[in-house]
Amino acid sequence: MHTIERFVILLYDRTSTCKNIDKARKKLFAKKNNVQLIPPTKVAQEEHVKRAAYQGGHVWGQTLLPTPELPPPSSWGWVKNDEGVYKPHWTKLPEAAHTCYELVSCKYKTSCLKRSLLHGGSNVKIIYLTRDPRGSLVSMNRMGWDSQPARRCAALITDMNAYTSLHASHPQRIIHLSLQQFSLKPFETTQRIYSFIYGSSVLNESIQRFLSEHTNASHAWPNDGNMETHRSSVHNAETWRQSISRRHLRAVEQEQACREAIKRLGHVLFTTLENARNSSINLQLIENARNSSINLQLNTVAVPKTSLL
Repeated sequence: MHTIERFVILLYDRTSTCKNIDKARKKLFAKKNNVQLIPPTKVAQEEHVKRAAYQGGHVWGQTLLPTPELPPPSSWGWVKNDEGVYKPHWTKLPEAAHTCYELVSCKYKTSCLKRSLLHGGSNVKIIYLTRDPRGSLVSMNRMGWDSQPARRCAALITDMNAYTSLHASHPQRIIHLSLQQFSLKPFETTQRIYSFIYGSSVLNESIQRFLSEHTNASHAWPNDGNMETHRSSVHNAETWRQSISRRHLRAVEQEQACREAIKRLGHVLFTTLENARNSSINLQLIENARNSSINLQLNTVAVPKTSLL
């Protein structure tokens, strides 16, 4: 089965070094962002292999026999429906909840998201995670993704507006967190998430160990590259400030949608590369630093008129 697993991975990505198909799925989804272009889960692959073995080994293997003796298909990747007809058993994994399908299809439609929150007494909760668009665009550019400031920041503004509307109507169902908060205070932020979801901020030993191992590492593990989570989260919180180019900073901060998004997140417009590189300049505005829950309404902080150099 390991050989088949490796073969299927190579069908989707000839350059992959992964041997675990589920890990390959994660990497390819992060790269292609399309579920149609990633391999099946390991569980689904096993069901498919059983059906192929049944067809090729048992059925075709006894083609010339007048009375072939076939094992029950239900043991080989098939399942009988209520009408007595065998259908492929695609996977043993449970399907996503109906509300999850609706949330995925809603995209930026706030009215659709509101229906999802109210659907059939659903207890779905939403965690809205944001990152400074300058940092996001640096990462997207490094990954070879679409990093056009105008398009990406316009989508971010749409998200912010949706959050504001949803939070106004369902304040107990949605919270906002920033990647910077998560990076600088992983334990406190995780406690906030647990309190939001479960009503208790107590983290069990395994969660605490996971956070400690994944946020205090001195460097990323070499096997998983950009997708690896073992790293120093505090050190990596604002590393984009040291890697962003002058041209890229200018392009982002001169884009109106990005300027608005940066201000609404409560972050500083650097205006120059030297300011961005200067670690003594706080990324977060002082008036917002005291408030752990950033107000995504448009604030009135003046935008420096200094031209980007």
